[in-house]
Amino acid sequence: MIKFFRHIRKSLLMENKNSRYFKYAIGEIILVVIGILIALQINNWNENRKDRKKERIYITNIQRDLKAQLKSLDRAIQGESSSFESLSNAKKSFHQNNKFVVNNKNLAEISAINDRFTFNIIDTALEEIKSSGNLDIITNSAVKDSLLKYYDELKLQAQIIANNNYQNDNTAMIKSLNLTSVMGNDLKSWLDFNAGIGDTFKKLPENIIQLVSKSINIPNNTLVLYNLINYKRSVSYFHINLYKEIEGNIRDLNNLLLENYPFLEK
Repeated sequence: MIKFFRHIRKSLLMENKNSRYFKYAIGEIILVVIGILIALQINNWNENRKDRKKERIYITNIQRDLKAQLKSLDRAIQGESSSFESLSNAKKSFHQNNKFVVNNKNLAEISAINDRFTFNIIDTALEEIKSSGNLDIITNSAVKDSLLKYYDELKLQAQIIANNNYQNDNTAMIKSLNLTSVMGNDLKSWLDFNAGIGDTFKKLPENIIQLVSKSINIPNNTLVLYNLINYKRSVSYFHINLYKEIEGNIRDLNNLLLENYPFLEK
């Protein structure tokens, strides 16, 4: 083809047909420009096709992360709800008896003061998009803005939960363990009791129950323990509602994804 055009140009020049040559040259330039534009268009179309394929993968992975986060939240809600119920029972028992009645069941409920449930953010897909510099591949601005807003709020919520757990570990847990310990001549009996941490309040022997009961029902210790129960109970209640708020945000975001990306699973 190139040889063909070259031959035409050569013939026109040899025939000294300048006007026809210039017209031909202009036409050839136009054809070349059109060819370049077509090539660019094909290249842009191909790049856009690749980007849409990447976007589909990214959005699918984001939805996968949201579903995994919901499962994680469900476990956390169940754990905090169990703690809240146990501490509510311990508080109710105290009011019914005007003191802490100590047995294996009640001690297991009181020990919920020491419960903690770590909350982990699942954002693998978004972090991959951001680290690769491909955030603009998500062309829907409403989806992109909602994603960034959701994860920004999630980071703040995770920090709040982590801070509450830290405070509980360093205040309520230490104090409650001190209250259920024994001192002086009673200490040897406590140390001789061999149990793992997870089994400590499941089946205590009677002599240990009596020692713990004596420690807990010292008036000042009773007040401290009662306040610790109320504190941890309030934290569990707050976390439950915060987890449910996050659940609502996830469902709203997932609905937005489903509206804009029909290929997603409902």
